[in-house]
Amino acid sequence: MARGINNEELRAQFRLAVCRLMNQLRTFSSYILKVDELQSVGVYVSEFDPFDLNEAIIFQPFPEQELLEYNVDEVLLQDEEVLRRLELLDWTPPETANGVISRREEELDAMKSSERIFEHLEAMYSCLSKSYEPKNPLSMARNWTDIPIPHPKYNWPPELDINSWPRESGLLNHGPTAEHVGWRCEQAAEWKENLRRGEPRIQPHVRLIVVNGATGTPNGVLLGELGPIAQVIYNRLNQPRFEHESYFPVLVISLFGPRHGRILQAVYRRSGYMELRTTQVYDFTKTNDAPFDLFLRYLASNPRRDED
Repeated sequence: MARGINNEELRAQFRLAVCRLMNQLRTFSSYILKVDELQSVGVYVSEFDPFDLNEAIIFQPFPEQELLEYNVDEVLLQDEEVLRRLELLDWTPPETANGVISRREEELDAMKSSERIFEHLEAMYSCLSKSYEPKNPLSMARNWTDIPIPHPKYNWPPELDINSWPRESGLLNHGPTAEHVGWRCEQAAEWKENLRRGEPRIQPHVRLIVVNGATGTPNGVLLGELGPIAQVIYNRLNQPRFEHESYFPVLVISLFGPRHGRILQAVYRRSGYMELRTTQVYDFTKTNDAPFDLFLRYLASNPRRDED
């Protein structure tokens, strides 16, 4: 595609591509999508090294050395709920009466384990403060602001806020069915860039945390990873605030069974395809060996524009 294409044409092309993708995703019954299947719907998958700043091109992780300056605020440790979320035991397989685990039991355990990893990460993100700034946790020191995700049971009038996130959650959440347990977007956030004068400028970047009732694999992409990405880009295209924007990058912290996770970056390129880049699958089954610092660095990442 030529670089001379205008923004309106790009938006039309991306809207067509993401609608086609969403329609295709709704037809899949398998949780895991093969890479060659995705190419047929305009999604090209590659792996990236999250520690290499030259590869983490759209979302730059929070500096490792700076994260070392943060510790858990001792005052918060007096809160029982905070303590519960911070305490995390090693994962153990679910127990069954006959020793045989059904697929549904495995998926239920995957969802429960994913939720616990999310709770732990979210608690650390909210509790870590510099010793000389105890009331300024990492979450407040960054410019990520939550986007309210509508509950699937309710439809709020869109006129409540002309620039609001669309009220239809769609593929962001997928509740239990006869086939699978589903997935859920636990958190969505957007970046508000502070300006010296005037209101903060909201960047088009979106950060998601998704928990899956599925077991991940390095040889494919989970439906519960790609579905929310497609829905988010579609939502952005429908927000009046971004009616002149055609660049919508998405960062996903994906958590799945048995207790694993990875990081994904996605964006539509001017050539009309979605570039989806994933890290390797990381193991959280042993708490002391789990890469919590890496995932925290991406929760506190600094978005940048990387338009082709």
